[in-house]
Amino acid sequence: MKLEEKLIRGFSRIINKVPILFLPIYWFSFLIPRNKNIWVFGSSFGKSFTGNPKYFYLYVNNKQSSIRPIWISEREEIVSKLQSNGYEAYSKYSFNGLKYSLFAGMYIFDHYSKDICFWLSGGAIKVNLWHGIPLKKGHRDNKFDKVRNPQNIYDKVRWIFRRIQNEKPSHFYSVTSNYMKNIHKRAFNAIDERVFVCGYPRNDIFFNSEYLYQKDEIIANSYESFSNIYNEKNKGKNIIIYMPTFRQSESKFFEIVDLDKFNSFLKENDFILLIKAHHLSKLTKEFDEIEYSNIVSIKSTDDPYPLLNISDILITDYSSVYFDFLLTNRPIIFFPYDMEIYINESRELYYDYNEVTPGIKVETMDELMEAIQYYLDGKDNFETKRQEILNMMFDYNDGKSSERLYQKLVKLIEC
Repeated sequence: MKLEEKLIRGFSRIINKVPILFLPIYWFSFLIPRNKNIWVFGSSFGKSFTGNPKYFYLYVNNKQSSIRPIWISEREEIVSKLQSNGYEAYSKYSFNGLKYSLFAGMYIFDHYSKDICFWLSGGAIKVNLWHGIPLKKGHRDNKFDKVRNPQNIYDKVRWIFRRIQNEKPSHFYSVTSNYMKNIHKRAFNAIDERVFVCGYPRNDIFFNSEYLYQKDEIIANSYESFSNIYNEKNKGKNIIIYMPTFRQSESKFFEIVDLDKFNSFLKENDFILLIKAHHLSKLTKEFDEIEYSNIVSIKSTDDPYPLLNISDILITDYSSVYFDFLLTNRPIIFFPYDMEIYINESRELYYDYNEVTPGIKVETMDELMEAIQYYLDGKDNFETKRQEILNMMFDYNDGKSSERLYQKLVKLIEC
């Protein structure tokens, strides 16, 4: 490990354990003049190159404009990959990473400004592109969230610095529809005029895949798992992708699914199953260790959207990724094998689950295989329902989310 990486990790630990020591730095950062044309990007607490910031970053890079997009990450391999492909990127606590975090006029992220560097963000315009259309109640709406809804004095004191660092009413947001705007405003305590209905940049890949692959090789080759799957051996096979959300009861998957039997079923029907665990899952190690001829585990930090773009069927449970997948108009199988446990112990939902999930619901492996066979036989009775939910969740269905967002943000810096 390089000395710089050791210092980065040590610095991160100090910040996380004693955040009060860094508040003066945050206050000082408000005094620094910002360059409105420097936009810094980050994702998933600085640990991945994924999501809406990734696709918007690539879009801005392809624009012929005065904007200077810079990716900030804690992971040296992400920085090296971007730099080797001709993009500007820096390690979070390197000299350049700190410098541009301090002088950038705009922060663009999908969790919180600490995806880049909260302590140097004072005075910058902050744009939270978020990482999913809400199915599950979140933040102020989530009664299980002790950070935003502390149950006692201990919780209030314990999470005070998390509340300081996280979302603010002054942040700007991008959502996919006016219907979603109302939910977002309430959950994030956001100001109406600061919530833009532009769509999600990551969904543009469903419409512009040929352009993106030709223009930006890094979309297809930014991780090993994509190139390992999409090779000559597997071309022409049907692809199913399983993307569960994270929760304590997720371990029941291994009790319900006989992977040997399931792999045989997939092999007989010429299917490849991709499993992409949530990056917060406690079972990433278990999923990573799965090795079968027709079951492939994808790294939890990898970007699933190129894979979603080539998948014939999505299997999920309570992950809002299925909302995005509606844009493909391809079949979805819902696998909520622990619904009662999940709703009572993890997260409540904004909707009646059965009303907004346009696909076959299964709870056992045999039912799952029957559902796959149903779609394999060319049957699909859910197209009308998928369109109904799509119209509710998306005001735009055109692959121009990045373009709309770019125009909105340029107007902000021109004011």
